[in-house]
Amino acid sequence: MDTPSKHSASIRRANGFTLIELLVVIVIIAITVSVFILAWTPNTPDDALKEQSLKLKNLLEFSQDQAVIRGEEYGVRFYSDGYRFMKMDVDKNKWVWQDDPLLNEKPLPENMQLELSLEDVDTNLIRLDQEKMASLTQDQDQEKEQPEDATKVIKPQVFVLSSDEITPSFEVRFRIRGINPYYQIRAHINGQYEITRQE
Repeated sequence: MDTPSKHSASIRRANGFTLIELLVVIVIIAITVSVFILAWTPNTPDDALKEQSLKLKNLLEFSQDQAVIRGEEYGVRFYSDGYRFMKMDVDKNKWVWQDDPLLNEKPLPENMQLELSLEDVDTNLIRLDQEKMASLTQDQDQEKEQPEDATKVIKPQVFVLSSDEITPSFEVRFRIRGINPYYQIRAHINGQYEITRQE
């Protein structure tokens, strides 16, 4: 008859994993994750454009939900090489950059560019780094308590309202330099989006 100490020791051995078993599990997980990442990594320029279009659409829908739930006014600032989300700071009565990790700065891949049309009128876009310099200058001016220059105030081009509306209606085109087909997102005031591939 086994003693209690021998019986508990055998249970511990039966419930434990050996180092080899743990290593095998880790290797299987690593291979699975690698396959998953490779499967979702864009393999062609067309895939990359489609991925960026879907990413923007999902973020816009997420920002709409957040604006409605929190009762806040959000916005998007577009650039030729990316975009950033903003929100209205009611206390300061000014637009500020979003601090939500999901809605922070979204630069595009190096060879990709973005075009914006507001209510069917093309908008001239600058680069993210140019806007950062303008934002820094604005912050420095405010620290010196100088009068605020209206030309330096950074605001969204598109407003995501707490009423679940987007204004104005807009179109974003994702292009890769030297490649003709592109993807576009058309956003309607009622918050509906259409993604299409254009030749």
